[in-house]
Amino acid sequence: MSLIRRTSTMPTLWENLFENVWPWPTTDEIEMMTFAPRVDIKETDKGMLLTAELPGVDKKDVKVSVHDGMLEITGEHKFEDEQERDKYHRIERRYGKFVRRFALGEELDAESVDAKMDKGVLTIELKKLPEPKAPAKKEIAIH
Repeated sequence: MSLIRRTSTMPTLWENLFENVWPWPTTDEIEMMTFAPRVDIKETDKGMLLTAELPGVDKKDVKVSVHDGMLEITGEHKFEDEQERDKYHRIERRYGKFVRRFALGEELDAESVDAKMDKGVLTIELKKLPEPKAPAKKEIAIH
């Protein structure tokens, strides 16, 4: 497993050689067919902050829910064909339904989730539960 994400969308020489012979899409082409928003997760003093990039996705097409210890972001980036007569030669923008799930730690309050969306950026704030107080030391008298 590599920690470095392959970001090149330029076809390799090998892929070009078999472009018209091989009927199946390349790895990069498969990745281009699906839409999965990128998410940053940051810990703050008060909890966790998730930021998801959703350019072109309408707020009404996004849902955030918490169940079974999981935070779930679902939605759809809809393809809007401007004209029926348009003849696309290539579509590289990503469209479709998506689901992203994240396990909530025991230290996060599943009841205090706040979500906002502005200019294609979804921000979700989860608050930490108050730390349980350690029981005070109590001396017991011996009779």
